[in-house]
Amino acid sequence: MNICGLFDMDGVIIDTEPQYTIFWNKITKQYNIHVEDFENKIKGMTIPHIFSYYFNKLIIR
Repeated sequence: MNICGLFDMDGVIIDTEPQYTIFWNKITKQYNIHVEDFENKIKGMTIPHIFSYYFNKLIIR
């Protein structure tokens, strides 16, 4: 018999939401992304989707 477990620690055991807000506020300031309520608008989005939607015109040198 095989037994397995699935653990979703993010938000269940450890609340990382405040850290995401701090991180995204810092990034939007650093790259001059002006989107009101950005940290709430991106909730549930994947990183590739966030980058392609909000940072698609960004030129990094």
